[in-house]
Amino acid sequence: MDQVREYVFGTPTVDDKQMDVWVSFVGHYISTDYNAALRTREDSLIAYCCRGGGVLGMGAREHAFYEGDILLQPAHIPHTCRCDTETGWEVWWIIFGGQYAHKLLGLSSLHPMSPIMRVGQHERLLSCFQEVFSSLKEKGIHSQLDASRMLLVLLMELQKLHRKAHADDLQLLEHITYKTESLDQMVAESGYSKHHFIRVFKKATGMTPWSYVLHLKVDKAKELLLEKQYSVKQIACEVGMQNPLYFSRLFRKLTGVSPRQFRKDGKGIADF
Repeated sequence: MDQVREYVFGTPTVDDKQMDVWVSFVGHYISTDYNAALRTREDSLIAYCCRGGGVLGMGAREHAFYEGDILLQPAHIPHTCRCDTETGWEVWWIIFGGQYAHKLLGLSSLHPMSPIMRVGQHERLLSCFQEVFSSLKEKGIHSQLDASRMLLVLLMELQKLHRKAHADDLQLLEHITYKTESLDQMVAESGYSKHHFIRVFKKATGMTPWSYVLHLKVDKAKELLLEKQYSVKQIACEVGMQNPLYFSRLFRKLTGVSPRQFRKDGKGIADF
């Protein structure tokens, strides 16, 4: 296995960091003897193992990873990392920061207690790592923006893969609509216990079942508010809320404006 050790630094500006996602370092290693001592970073590292494998150590636990695995080295957590001396490894990695980036990462199930995600050979993911590398290497005026954009694409691809892995769980959503009236109704239709239903649903979608339903109700209400013939009270009833005051409070909480203000502001929203 040929030895490769290439990397590029990025220097995010204040404006870059205000976007809440940035790339500070990206690299590509092919090695048979890599062995990093215990260390801690200010930013997190995400890597894709293309060949071989290795071991990521955090605290008292060691996590083995192999070809086709994504691994996370979280910020502010001491860790070690080494390649398998028999197989070596090829890895692409990105060091990044920003709360928004970390929130997206969390939606893919990667976190300090579960830092390995098995995705297999995935050309789209590999391309994302390579494009982040190429963007920073160009050192152009938009390099950081392009690198951050591709990082977001990468994190969203991981989220999609996580959801596909839980496709059976997502079948729970098939019978849920804006007309769904209660959590008990959802549980009864699922055939699960309430505790198991909530746990599986949240793992698959990132939100509680009832929060999901409330978002569906508000989405439908937005559509109806653009139709002049419906009053706010009628719309509340249509989406399954008999109390117009509660409906208005919920709508404001999720959108930032009242139903009437949304209708007023959105008169031309559906126009091309």
